[in-house]
Amino acid sequence: VPGLSVVSDVLALPILTYVQTYWPNVFMPAFPDAFAADFQRCEALISTCVSHMTPSEKHRFAKSEELSQHRKKWKTQVYSNLRAKECLHALEPSLSSSEVLDAAEEVQWSAEVRRQYWLRVTADIARQLRRIFSPQVFLQQLFGKSLRLALELLHRFSRAMHNVLSSESSGDSRAPYFMADVTTILLGCRSDGGEIFGMVWEAAKGGCGEHPKVAKLHTALTSAFDAVTADLRTILGDLERASTEHIVAAVAQQFGSVRLVPASFRMRNKAMPVRPSPYVDAALAMLSDYAATCAVIGDSGRQLLDTACSQLASQLGSALAGVIQTVEQQEKSMRRFAKAGGEAEEFGDTDKILIQLAIDARTFRASVMQSYGLDGASEGLA
Repeated sequence: VPGLSVVSDVLALPILTYVQTYWPNVFMPAFPDAFAADFQRCEALISTCVSHMTPSEKHRFAKSEELSQHRKKWKTQVYSNLRAKECLHALEPSLSSSEVLDAAEEVQWSAEVRRQYWLRVTADIARQLRRIFSPQVFLQQLFGKSLRLALELLHRFSRAMHNVLSSESSGDSRAPYFMADVTTILLGCRSDGGEIFGMVWEAAKGGCGEHPKVAKLHTALTSAFDAVTADLRTILGDLERASTEHIVAAVAQQFGSVRLVPASFRMRNKAMPVRPSPYVDAALAMLSDYAATCAVIGDSGRQLLDTACSQLASQLGSALAGVIQTVEQQEKSMRRFAKAGGEAEEFGDTDKILIQLAIDARTFRASVMQSYGLDGASEGLA
């Protein structure tokens, strides 16, 4: 009958009044999970009722005092604060550490967040981000607060990685793990298919439907994510430099032994060398361990390894050049001494030294090219 508000007056408003009168405890988030479930059920009931109302009835229902009072009673702000405290409290242990997950934990966490993370802090943050926007926790009316909490988690992850960068960990063997997780988070925050961004965007669209301003909302979200990940992009570059510098410095220490090669041949009547010097094997072993770690970050790790190999080849080339120059100067002095003494003597030790140095250079270059398929060592030892 035109003018009658059957759905509103007979069904919706009496139910809301009944809930307020006889179930006042549902409006308090003493038990957050139960509060969220009750709130969502009430909102679903209201939506169902509204879908059966006439346009004029919808307008009167939206302006009704009963609906206004019903929604005011829900302590959603308290609920939001409780969820935020739960989330941040759960992250406290991992935010203060740079622990790498072991193999067993890796499987467990990967199954839960549907992606492989290497650090406990990243796995924890990924889990909390998914929880914030899960059906059991997320309330559409609190999208703004949920978004701020998600951005806060990303900011805290950035600070955690900055602390890593400021510590000795940035250059140790775990650095590629840090870079792998930073890269994964950055990819997840991209607006063109990132998992984290997509999760937030789906939640945002649920509250605006086909609203004409949905494109502006997407642009605003993109800007927010770009801003919160700006530091992460800088940190990633710094981690890459620190990692490269660390491995280059560590391996280059082995190259100091090249100065001992001449002394190992002089006046010892040693046989012609056919194997590389021990320092080459030690350097290649360290580089192999680094390469295995770099493999966790795919193409980025390959670039790191190529850069490290190029720098190491250059340093080894410089070290070999310095030793060769010294050997040649010694050879000239010894030849003058032999001539002054009137005896023609063949200095086979010098030839052996130069052959040994050539074997060292070729072995390092060939091993890098064959083991890793990289040509970064070719220029420095050309």
